[in-house]
Amino acid sequence: MMFQSWFCRGNVVQYVAAISGALSIASYGMNSTWMSPFLPYLLSESSIIPMNSDEAAWCAIAPLIGCIFGALIGANLTDRIGRKYTILIMAPVVFICQIGIGYATDVWYLFALRMTIGVTDGACLTAMPMYVGEIASPDKRGFLSSLVCLFFLCGALLINTLGSFFSIWTCSIVGACIPAVHFIGFIFMPESPHFYIKVKEYQKAERSLRIFRGDSNVAKELRCSKIQCDFKKRFPQFT
Repeated sequence: MMFQSWFCRGNVVQYVAAISGALSIASYGMNSTWMSPFLPYLLSESSIIPMNSDEAAWCAIAPLIGCIFGALIGANLTDRIGRKYTILIMAPVVFICQIGIGYATDVWYLFALRMTIGVTDGACLTAMPMYVGEIASPDKRGFLSSLVCLFFLCGALLINTLGSFFSIWTCSIVGACIPAVHFIGFIFMPESPHFYIKVKEYQKAERSLRIFRGDSNVAKELRCSKIQCDFKKRFPQFT
């Protein structure tokens, strides 16, 4: 009972949801800077993925190309299936692509895999800040929102560190573990209450808000969120 009471007061669910969700951004950090530690090897004669400098340049920008399409896909999916599931369904794609990178022997196969991960990155970068902003209480919103940037930097640092000591295959396995952990942890997190309000599922919105606030008395915040959502629908020019 004491632990349950502390758990509710501390709003730990908000932290767990934000951290487990932000792991998807760590995958983006790894993918976007993946070429940095491996570029000298990939351009060498001993490379298992032979490429010239032009092909290496295309591989380097592949995630950015994918991000453009991913952002558009993410913007569409967040209002259709919700913020949580938009983020969640990207994890299996990243997992498969990371395993594929470990076995890549062709430069354009590598390009396609990295661009596909870039698509998921763009979707997650669209949905994740939205999700965190909607689940976080005002006094925690700033810190929790900063986790998106923090986990991106951690992912970039991780791949640059590992890539200096280990092979592409080993790093791809580590890269695949991150979306796996993200999926296992994030699947148990509630959907954003704001999304439920948007689709007029008010009972689910109240239940979600109670979990994130650790409080059964959320009627006032729920009412304010509903008013805000209705205002945005009626007067989109002011939002």
